[in-house]
Amino acid sequence: MDENVNILKVIGDNIRIARTQKGFTQSKLAELLNTSDKFISMTERGASRFEFN
Repeated sequence: MDENVNILKVIGDNIRIARTQKGFTQSKLAELLNTSDKFISMTERGASRFEFN
């Protein structure tokens, strides 16, 4: 289980880095992805599981 948490944190860190390099706020990224800024925040912190459709 710890390994999954670490993976989610690494993914979240990478998303945050890419987002800030592009100059996007969490709200702007959420708008582009048709999701909420709360979900982006949780994902960046590694606190949210997600799936790709």
